[in-house]
Amino acid sequence: MLFRAHKFALCIFALLVSPLSANDDLFIGAKNKASASCAERLVLQSLQSSLEQFQSSLADLEPELRALKSTLENQLPNNIQTVHYFLARIAYRNAGLIGSAMKMSEIATSEDPDGETGLGYSEAFHDIGNLLSITASLPGGFSQLESLDPREMAEGVEAAIEGLVAARKIVEGLLSADPLPLRRKTVSARRLFRDIKKLLSIPGHPEIEWSADISLPSMNADPIALSRALLNLCTNAKHAIKHDRGKITLSAELVSSDSLNSMGQALNDNASPIDQYIVLSVKDNGVGIAPDVLPKVFGAGFTTRPEQNGRGLGLSSTLHIVSEHDGLVAVTSELGEGTTFKIFMPAAESPPLVETIPALASGTILLVDDDRITHLVMNRTLTGRSVYSASSGNAAVQVLQANSAQVSHIFLDKNMPGLTLRETVEEIRAINPTVLIHVLTADSNLNSFPGTNRVLHKPIDMAIILPLVEPATEGEQP
Repeated sequence: MLFRAHKFALCIFALLVSPLSANDDLFIGAKNKASASCAERLVLQSLQSSLEQFQSSLADLEPELRALKSTLENQLPNNIQTVHYFLARIAYRNAGLIGSAMKMSEIATSEDPDGETGLGYSEAFHDIGNLLSITASLPGGFSQLESLDPREMAEGVEAAIEGLVAARKIVEGLLSADPLPLRRKTVSARRLFRDIKKLLSIPGHPEIEWSADISLPSMNADPIALSRALLNLCTNAKHAIKHDRGKITLSAELVSSDSLNSMGQALNDNASPIDQYIVLSVKDNGVGIAPDVLPKVFGAGFTTRPEQNGRGLGLSSTLHIVSEHDGLVAVTSELGEGTTFKIFMPAAESPPLVETIPALASGTILLVDDDRITHLVMNRTLTGRSVYSASSGNAAVQVLQANSAQVSHIFLDKNMPGLTLRETVEEIRAINPTVLIHVLTADSNLNSFPGTNRVLHKPIDMAIILPLVEPATEGEQP
């Protein structure tokens, strides 16, 4: 069966030996097709003024959220009235933004009622609405302020701020010459899942668990777009859970294209050959999807929640985002048990890993750099100290997971294969919040980096490094 959607030719491959049952897989794949069109320019012209005002309103809301977070962190329980004041203002502003997003969606559809562009803009505004719904959940979640932990409330507000920032980036994309360009970067499943969990750590949301092995290859993807796709799946999962024991489970695994073919699936003959996929799964324990409904769920405008003003754009948006990445989407469901959506993303090169995890001595210095000269210089200069070398962020995390208490200092190169610097620092801090992290870089403009203790510039000056590591041998902190 061949389906058309904005910017893509979509192929649906289903196991149709017998009528589709609750346990059958529905696979969808795609190939990128076209760039900006006249219709896109017409829609953008119609929305230009509204989008610019919307962008300004988003910017105005962020300081209020940050002020609320600061009040929660520093001034409770003495300023509960102030918190209620901020919540009321934020709720009013946010409701106006959600209404504006819906109105702009209608304008886009009316300008291009049967075309790909109108649908594409509508899907983007749908995703913005999902991000703003995180802020919309705050007043209800904070209704019993006196009994809530201010730190947990502050985390909820931080999630709302993250959602707001993501919404602003979507609007920036819509205002650009090419409305929805991909900005590909190296991204790991672990980073995506950690960001989604942080984004959805809000009152009233089902519990989210995630798992992804550090050895998984990364993906060459737009992290914001891919986060939107996962957020849509998590939002649908939330709506499918009708009980108070709700759980959404995110997981990742590596599969070969041969294994997909062995399952009876055939990839688009025109698509680029892909050897391996990272499979991002979103599983819920909700009501499930009926077998006769399952083949329809990716259709634009199809919804099972008309009474809740569902617009049927979330899964369509997810499909298009994944399609732009030459990926696939699959869904399985069983009534009364729940639903699992799987995003198949082309895998990038596997990171260098450690074959055998060592047992490190106390006070070990962990050097993470893929430059052989740096390793030689550090090891020769630090003679007499325990130094362990790793060539990627992934390998460093492997070693640290087994030796968290033994490592006193980590010297971390800015540019490495596998995990990015940000991802590596996040992984390290999740394992050991207090270990000293020093960034090594040839970038003279980089003088600090979040989550690290200092930035040291290459070429390495060992006269600076030696005093840094000396206290660690005496059990002190510099």
